[in-house]
Amino acid sequence: MWCPKMAGSLILLCGWGIPAAGASGVSLPAQGAQYESLIGAIRQEGLNRSHIAEDLRYLADVIGPRLTGTPAMDRANEWAADKMRAYGLSEVRLEEWYFGRGWEELAYSGRMTAPFVKPLIGRSVAWAGSTGGPEAGPALFLDTGELGEDDPLAEQVRGAWVLLDPAERDRPFYENDMPLRWTDEEVLRRSVEVPRTPEEALAEEQRFRREFASRRRLAGLGARGVLRRSRFRESLGWLESILGEEIPPEVLEVGGVEPLPQVLLADADYALVYRNLRAGVPVTLEFDLRTRLLEQDPLSYNTIGELPGTDLADEVVMIGAHLDSWHGGTGALDDGAGSVVAMEAMRILAAVGARPRRTIRVGLWSGEEPERLTHRGLFGSYAYAKAHADELERMMVYFNLDQGTGRIRGIWEQENAPAARVIAEIMAPLSDLGVVGMKPGFYVGSDDITFAEAGVPAFSFVQDPMEWGRFHTEMDTFDGASIDDLKQAAVVVAVTAYGLAMREGRLP
Repeated sequence: MWCPKMAGSLILLCGWGIPAAGASGVSLPAQGAQYESLIGAIRQEGLNRSHIAEDLRYLADVIGPRLTGTPAMDRANEWAADKMRAYGLSEVRLEEWYFGRGWEELAYSGRMTAPFVKPLIGRSVAWAGSTGGPEAGPALFLDTGELGEDDPLAEQVRGAWVLLDPAERDRPFYENDMPLRWTDEEVLRRSVEVPRTPEEALAEEQRFRREFASRRRLAGLGARGVLRRSRFRESLGWLESILGEEIPPEVLEVGGVEPLPQVLLADADYALVYRNLRAGVPVTLEFDLRTRLLEQDPLSYNTIGELPGTDLADEVVMIGAHLDSWHGGTGALDDGAGSVVAMEAMRILAAVGARPRRTIRVGLWSGEEPERLTHRGLFGSYAYAKAHADELERMMVYFNLDQGTGRIRGIWEQENAPAARVIAEIMAPLSDLGVVGMKPGFYVGSDDITFAEAGVPAFSFVQDPMEWGRFHTEMDTFDGASIDDLKQAAVVVAVTAYGLAMREGRLP
């Protein structure tokens, strides 16, 4: 609902800045009784008859983690398609694209046996190799830049578990500076994420290539495996799933390189081993890693569904989220939350009998998470954009959901203030649900990058940062989901998509 308070060319939405229609020159949907009645129906359906809880619980607790290229990911695609059909969407389909080898973690156990016995908190790094059962050996710290062709340490590598990361503490053991919710002032404050420069990207790629070459050399010298340090929320023992590492293309290729076993250890356990080694105390470790490379089906899939338009059906308003996840947790928040919100927004629109002028389409992507040297993730949405290149000029807008479980507070400007103002105005009647407005600045998001680079106006919603610290950890589970916040998010997405599908004219 609009607040009557005026300030120059701004209408203050419950005290905070939303540009007025006259200021931006936009043409909103007709605010007639029929439109307002449908918005009311969307709110009632989404807040009182939501399917969010049951859908997210099934996705996270029954299907579980969804690495791209795995049977679990395939089950998630099929489940999402079945849900879309049950919710009344049309043109529901799985669209295939080539990924390469899948990978599964089947079992992990690890312990230190000297200087004393201690179980070690850890997991296998994604796309890492297996041991041949429990394998014990000495621990050896080796900076990846130290090992030359004639290095005397090379003889010590055979049979060893090699630590590659230093573990000196350079900051407090644990410092929680992440808020649960944004204040209204924080939503409206300019915030800009600076993308990597081409030079930084090249330097990072070169570093990854050196590290991969070093691991290949370690395998050739007979190392049992590599230990990596999890640097995230270490006092809680939480584990990042991937350490931000990229997967070399040689590993993803069917029939390609057999990777060396790699263990990601919780920071405290890794630091224990590291300190002993630096003090000259011998350490013996034992790990049993059971992983499996999947080569039978190198294809992956996106799940697509839509609510058909009427007089402007060739034009598309699209909502997207990534259905894949890392293997540490169950992917409830990153990005199961966004996926079920996107599906729920579509369900709500179908349930209230919405007949938008433009087609409203949902895309649930695979391949957002895994990165490799030649591509910074986003494989699934990139494949979609490539396959539908001739249709993208008719895509009015793309919205991405990949910020977890928090309620939606507004929309990022994304260096397209005129379009973002239109979106913020359409969201304005939801101020009582916590929507504030347009956040100045640029957010380096996820699959929205694919569409922005293809010339489509692409935006991420501003969400409260609740539980962001669980992303990419084994604590990314259903327990962290705020169901009421996700209900609110689905209503906001449904209203925003419908409003844009109904307005006169394209976005600026």
